[in-house]
Amino acid sequence: MRETVTGGWRLRKPKAVRSTRRGGSGNLAHLSVIIKLGQARWLLVMLVGLAWALAYPEPRWSVFAWLVPGCLLAVVSGREGWRLFGLAFLAALVFRLVSLRFLLNIPHTGGAIGGWLALSVYAALFSAAWAWICGVWFRCGLADQNWPWIKRFCFGLFAAAVWVGIEMFQARALGGYPWNFLGVTQFENNPLIQIAAFTGVYGVSFLIVWFSVSVLFAILKICRATANPWAWMTDLAAPCIVLVCVCTFGFLRLDVIVKISEPFRVAVVQPSIPQRLIWESGNKEERMDKVLELSELALVSKPDVLIWPESSAPVTQENWPRVKRLLLEANTPLVLGIDDFERDADTGEDEWNYEMPTPFFVFRWGPAMSPTLYKDKVIFLQDDDLNPAIVALDKATGKVAWRDDRSDQAVNYSHPVICQ
Repeated sequence: MRETVTGGWRLRKPKAVRSTRRGGSGNLAHLSVIIKLGQARWLLVMLVGLAWALAYPEPRWSVFAWLVPGCLLAVVSGREGWRLFGLAFLAALVFRLVSLRFLLNIPHTGGAIGGWLALSVYAALFSAAWAWICGVWFRCGLADQNWPWIKRFCFGLFAAAVWVGIEMFQARALGGYPWNFLGVTQFENNPLIQIAAFTGVYGVSFLIVWFSVSVLFAILKICRATANPWAWMTDLAAPCIVLVCVCTFGFLRLDVIVKISEPFRVAVVQPSIPQRLIWESGNKEERMDKVLELSELALVSKPDVLIWPESSAPVTQENWPRVKRLLLEANTPLVLGIDDFERDADTGEDEWNYEMPTPFFVFRWGPAMSPTLYKDKVIFLQDDDLNPAIVALDKATGKVAWRDDRSDQAVNYSHPVICQ
């Protein structure tokens, strides 16, 4: 379009034409397709959310986790403000709805659906916040991003750090919700997850996000078809080197663990019983028969210990002799999720009693903690949303030996584990 001068005023080229020419070579045309998809962009973010969910069990296609952060930034590029947040929230909501679908198995239908929806919406806010914070840098679209290498490198670290920071906040906000963090998808990648011994799951999440964002920048380099066909390798070099070092460390650590460890065989019995039946009181004997039947089959393999997870069997004083006989015949110890105590043999009264605060949980799931007996101490952990604490009581007298406030910890439903 030719420029002309009329009446002393210079007529400038239309803005759209100038922007198109500034965008770069025609090799970037296919990158700008994302900007032109219009309503289809909402479908793309839903597909990203679905791929995100598929990285977890089931079907645990963990490779998707390495692509999701970069894909999410690519799909929201060219948007800003509430439009950007809305797109990211939709992807995160699809991910949460699919990955939390197990909540629909709760026998109370109305509460199950309400809890599933409410928890999915709440958890989706955190991931959407990450995309909103990082996506602002791509508000001009992918085609206009021509950063120098150092800026791309720093942004990859920044995006990973923000992701981890949000996961840490999510694990503690409103009592904590540390479920389905990105690093969890790699639970079967034994060499990689050895780094979690020092960083927790957050270190694995950091590596995934850093690599994913670096892949996005590498793809942009390839599409620009620069004079150097290997320029894209500069974006992947640093995260790949770190991943190789981490996995090498993991292999060496696993090799050491295998050499110093003795084999220990564990048999876990957890019958597939619908939760609605567990809540019904008329089928306890049937459930117990099933657990004993499966335990007999498991004991054929001569395990070192037999484990019944929480709520697997309704053990009562009447059916305990059957359990004891099975264990004596197999000469195998049993770990099961019930509490047991004995009253004074002479008086029939409790030896002692220690009153704990009534536990309070935001999600009203109730406590699931059990005391742990260690030497002369009874240790009890109650990490609720109101008064989280761990207390050690003298086994003989019930007096407090020590107590530790845990208000800085996320809520959990575990019992104390003794490590030596």
